[in-house]
Amino acid sequence: MNFDKNGDPPASYDIINWHVTPQGAGEFVTVGHFLSSQGPDGQFHINMDRVVWGGGSRQRVPVSVCSSPCPPGTRRAVQKGRPVCCFDCLPCADGEITNKTGTLRNKLLTLLFI
Repeated sequence: MNFDKNGDPPASYDIINWHVTPQGAGEFVTVGHFLSSQGPDGQFHINMDRVVWGGGSRQRVPVSVCSSPCPPGTRRAVQKGRPVCCFDCLPCADGEITNKTGTLRNKLLTLLFI
């Protein structure tokens, strides 16, 4: 057993994910672990195939549940006091557009007409 300069033992943590069974009961499932004694290359291990996100999804990157993407012609306006994934879609100001291709085209057209 090794101890650090403060006399503390190495850290060891299980990474737990809460799953809901088909019967509706909750269960905790170990999906990974952290061991500080294994050095920087072996400290953190997680089996992403075992991770279940909210709503029972097994997709790798969860989708924001706060706001959907803004449609063309609108821009994001952050909702004060809420997470950055929460926003309202407001119409763009006159003369502004939302995609980069269109912006470049408008600048080129402006240059051609000057």
